[in-house]
Amino acid sequence: MATNKYTEACAAILNSYDPSGNSQDLLNSAIEELPRAFSYESNIEKAISLMWRVRNQSLNLVRINVLPPEIISRIFWFAQRCCLPKSQFTRRNEKSGDNMVYPETALEVCHRWREIALASHDLWSHIDIDLTSGSEGPLFSRALAFAARSNQVPLYLHIRVDFYCREDERLSEFCHSIVSRTRSIELQCDCRTPLHRNVLPFLANLLSWDTSGTIRGFYIDAQPMQEARFLTASHIPVFDEHSRISLTQIIPLKESIFEKTMSLVTSIRLVGIYPCWSSRAYAGLVELDLDSTESAGTIISELALAGILRASPGLRAFRFGLNMTLESGYGLFALRSVKLEHLETIKLTGRYTTAQEAVLRMIYPGQLPLQMIVEVIQHYKSGSPSSYWIQFMSFVSRSRIAQLHIKGVAESQAKIFLGGSELFSLLPQLQVLTLCEVIVGQPCEEVLEDYDAVSFLRLLHGYCDSHFGLNLQLVRLTKCKIYWNDFRYMSEIHPTHALILERCHLVTIPSNGNRFFFSHRQDVRSTLMNRVKRVFPAVEFEATYVELEKLSDFRLASPMPYQKARYQNNATLAAEESGTESGAGSAFAVNSNPNAPPGLFGAPASSALFGST
Repeated sequence: MATNKYTEACAAILNSYDPSGNSQDLLNSAIEELPRAFSYESNIEKAISLMWRVRNQSLNLVRINVLPPEIISRIFWFAQRCCLPKSQFTRRNEKSGDNMVYPETALEVCHRWREIALASHDLWSHIDIDLTSGSEGPLFSRALAFAARSNQVPLYLHIRVDFYCREDERLSEFCHSIVSRTRSIELQCDCRTPLHRNVLPFLANLLSWDTSGTIRGFYIDAQPMQEARFLTASHIPVFDEHSRISLTQIIPLKESIFEKTMSLVTSIRLVGIYPCWSSRAYAGLVELDLDSTESAGTIISELALAGILRASPGLRAFRFGLNMTLESGYGLFALRSVKLEHLETIKLTGRYTTAQEAVLRMIYPGQLPLQMIVEVIQHYKSGSPSSYWIQFMSFVSRSRIAQLHIKGVAESQAKIFLGGSELFSLLPQLQVLTLCEVIVGQPCEEVLEDYDAVSFLRLLHGYCDSHFGLNLQLVRLTKCKIYWNDFRYMSEIHPTHALILERCHLVTIPSNGNRFFFSHRQDVRSTLMNRVKRVFPAVEFEATYVELEKLSDFRLASPMPYQKARYQNNATLAAEESGTESGAGSAFAVNSNPNAPPGLFGAPASSALFGST
């Protein structure tokens, strides 16, 4: 009522005011009333805010309030905490960050969320620093606020540098104040040229200030760099005159201090810049990630890598993408074979197939379930597998692979051919299988047409469920070409829970008597989709298409040319190229998997039985 009367009084002033007449008193009254009107507006907004706070505390209207603060805090933890920009060389394949949500957002939603966010000190533990802008600009102000809100929890320092880095006393003082509780240091180098002269002194100061030994993670990502570089000068690059010599960019820190600080580090991820291979930084690790920029082509010797792995017997995660020099001579097996009892994850990337082959030959995992991620650039030929695939099968046969991710890397639109092979029969412990950009199944004509593949297999095995994939729960195929006529019978990779097809091409080759199917593509699509759903317990299709082919149209494109590893002895290289490298031919036979399930009629499980061509 009061607001209505107030509005009517203001309207009366407006109606009585005549700009051409003697209305000075009314004008003065209106001018005097404006500040009071603004204050009324402010008070009303406060009242509305209070009412909204009452409303938002209702458990019936705002269901998230049912959750305790620790659960909401955990949800906040999944926010994007790093806000550092990346260069054009490192963000090409990354999703747009337009919808990124940072922890600061929780402060502006409601009073309760603000209280929970400010009380969750771990939420503010990621500190971003840009050496190019230094202590000027909003990033440094954000870092100060995060350091204050984090209270005394461990911090994770993320530093970015581009082509320029100036001396900044204020920034140095801030880093000195937080280094005693810094758990990890990550240096992101977005320049293609060598590091600016002020970067390594800054890094040296951080390491020297860590007198209490709190740093456990050391990460450097110099992906855009054109040359690999070493922080210490103890490495010995012995390559031929055509190789790319790795350069040093020495960190200005006493070697004893550097080695002492790095010896306490348990997690290392390096791309483009490394301590020397003999450094104590590589000892006692639980996580090791050694990757190379595509242009740099970083090289490590086989024995050096074996020494690094042997110095970290408790290693749990190992990712490798470097090139390698291989050692020749007899009696080296014991020197380059490493037992890693605690290994849980192994990832092999890059175009250095022979280097990957050496790693597979080198590592002997324990009995823990293992996640394996590999990028392959060679076709698998069931009758005559290459030395790489022989070592691959040898490795999986002596490991307990629980999750396997294989990505084919080929030029243009070509895909790596896996076909219907005995690869999957070596994986009795496999639970999750992911195949990306490969050809699955042999191209062959339909034999049984509408007959249910599972029923057919059950008939051959006397309706015994023990043959089928007991452990394989999920199969995800992404950007794959799937020859359905063969894939449907590959019981080794039939999941018990779900098959997911993402952006795949499902191919069928009609038999000679069903050539008319080529003129009824829509019918074939619906028919084939129904057949897939009959074979698997649950199927998810995402942008997956059905194709019809003739058997005569199948062509296997050449894969991407791969980089050979460097050999210390030309005789070894000649042996490798001729397929007679010592131990290569018998590796699979020696390490055959006694737990592999038998295939049809007692043979190793394979789809080649069903008329592959």
